[in-house]
Amino acid sequence: MSFLYLPIGVAMVLVSLLGAGTAVAFSATFRRVWRPNATSETQELVGQTARRLGAVYALILALAFNTVMSEHTELEEAIDEEAVLVAQILEDAVEEVPEADSREMVNDLAAYVDGVVNEEWNARSAASVSEEAQDALGRVRVRLQRLESVDPQMVAETDDLIDQVEQRRLQRLLDLEQTLPPVFWILSIALFFATLIPTAYSAKSRDKVLLVGAYGASVGLVLYSILILSEPFRSSMPVSDEPFRLVQTYIEAARR
Repeated sequence: MSFLYLPIGVAMVLVSLLGAGTAVAFSATFRRVWRPNATSETQELVGQTARRLGAVYALILALAFNTVMSEHTELEEAIDEEAVLVAQILEDAVEEVPEADSREMVNDLAAYVDGVVNEEWNARSAASVSEEAQDALGRVRVRLQRLESVDPQMVAETDDLIDQVEQRRLQRLLDLEQTLPPVFWILSIALFFATLIPTAYSAKSRDKVLLVGAYGASVGLVLYSILILSEPFRSSMPVSDEPFRLVQTYIEAARR
């Protein structure tokens, strides 16, 4: 979705304008077509309905935002942990593995990190998963197995670290396909228009236009924030690859 790759400032302005314009246009059109009967009894019913619809809509948006924000935070933590584990494997390779094998393991770890940063971070589909990174991690495991007779404890500990790296990598790759279900977006859009219906029962005025526009812009920004957070690798604000950039620095230092 190319819209997700717009600069965040531009996207927020466009979303605000779109939300405000849609809200004002719908309210005005509904009032013109429906021609509501604004009796005192109707106004009271409209007020109660607006509060109930607003409460339901706010709850749905709050739950969705909290869910995607929590998942986004957990993903960032898993990425940090993956990078730390790679750094620990690098340290073991440099300090406890014979020089010839150590040099090859460092190169393999470099290939893994390069594959993650240069391919998987820019992936827009699961098909973009880096085979280079997968093969590099496999080569590290094979090299370790050759050293099992020399230092079985070190091999076992490092092999466990590789298992943990693979687990966190899998979590990161799965997030390429984890999006909010379509029913959420259908329900959100339907409730957005439903909450605008009560505004058609008040007389047209400049204040009404401003308030309805502000409401539409606010809802648009919330929905856009939820969308961005639910697409941590496929937007203009992806999760940071800085932890792996730091590991690249450590690898370059180990190669000297």
